[in-house]
Amino acid sequence: MQLKHWTQQPSIKHFITGPQCLVMHTPFREIKPALSRNWKRSLAKCPDQSPYNLAKVYVALDDRNEALKNLEKAYQVRDVWMYHLSSDPVFDPIRSEPRFKALLKKMNLE
Repeated sequence: MQLKHWTQQPSIKHFITGPQCLVMHTPFREIKPALSRNWKRSLAKCPDQSPYNLAKVYVALDDRNEALKNLEKAYQVRDVWMYHLSSDPVFDPIRSEPRFKALLKKMNLE
């Protein structure tokens, strides 16, 4: 398994892209430890990432609160990716959260 490749990239832009691909093709129990070990360090190197994409990674790490915080921030900064919110399957684990439903309602996507 090539998790090492994705977690040792110099730029978080590669790191974010990697988990999104890996989540689709790798059992979650193998992804979570590799991502969580390097996540904070990678974020510190390049903090100007899309809050929408950061929310995707936090969902993969099962950190619902941080995922929702980033989605709310994405809404505030009018992140272009927010138009995917109602249909993106990555967010299925948090769709039942009241904050997620409120965000969809604010965007008229419910």
